Amino acid sequence: MSTDSLARRSYLFIRQVVADCIADGKFRLADPEVVTQAFLAASHGVIAAHIFWTDFPLAPPEILGQTLLDGLLKGLLA
Repeated sequence: MSTDSLARRSYLFIRQVVADCIADGKFRLADPEVVTQAFLAASHGVIAAHIFWTDFPLAPPEILGQTLLDGLLKGLLA
């Protein structure tokens, strides 16, 4: 991500939010870069599953995404 793009700005924004949560003691001590990448990889997985697993009875994306975020966030809480 060497050029300015919406993807780069979005990534940097999420990384800053994660870093702020760690600095404020809301998230346990962790590498903000790794946590950001985990959030993005997980959310992309939900999206990809709904695009490519058309014959699999997935939960609705809103429910699957919320469950995923709940689990990720509970694991990071300080």
